[in-house]
Amino acid sequence: MADNVSGKGDPSAAVTPASAVAADFNTPPAHLRGAADPEANIFVAAQRGDVALIRELIDSGRARATDRDEQNITPLHWAAINAQVAACRFLLEQGAEVDALGGDLVATPMQWAARGGYLYVIQVLVAHNADPNIKDSQGYNTLHLVTHSSSVMPLLYLLHQPVSVDERDSAGHTALMWAAYQGDALSVELLLKHGASVNVRDDAGLTPLHWAVAPRTMRGGQLEIWQWN
Repeated sequence: MADNVSGKGDPSAAVTPASAVAADFNTPPAHLRGAADPEANIFVAAQRGDVALIRELIDSGRARATDRDEQNITPLHWAAINAQVAACRFLLEQGAEVDALGGDLVATPMQWAARGGYLYVIQVLVAHNADPNIKDSQGYNTLHLVTHSSSVMPLLYLLHQPVSVDERDSAGHTALMWAAYQGDALSVELLLKHGASVNVRDDAGLTPLHWAVAPRTMRGGQLEIWQWN
């Protein structure tokens, strides 16, 4: 399970086309900036949250909110992954597709935001009818991904959306299994309070309790058993 977990994002550290990691998000395009004007690119502007430049590019007809780069990624994806709330809101107002699928993982902008635990971006996208139940090519929906981020507030927010708390990923893992594996006691407690099952088994026949114990056993750490009621 560990190979697929992304750490909690740092909102202060912008994810650029040059720094995005393929295993976590997508292989970025070879170049995003135009030769004549290196700043006049809607993808870079979205990544930086430069709403004024995005507006200028769209108003002048040089770009659209629905444009896609060489890797089939939209400006909304780049704004979402960098926690650029204002840019996300403006792009949506300009007709950006809220559930556009893009990148190597064929994921939505909300799934990119969920990996970083970006609550305010998720809220904006949900307000524009983003679907938290869509799964990416790894079988993760938004609930799985926000659990991976170890961010409690966006997890709590999503648990009040129309999502199945026991939805499984491609290996049969639920959000509770991921939280247990990661040792996220607060996330475990939230999921349990919202009805997550402690008896469900993944494709290997393991329960959330197995996953709670497994990493501690493997790493030689102190054994920690939670009360599941």
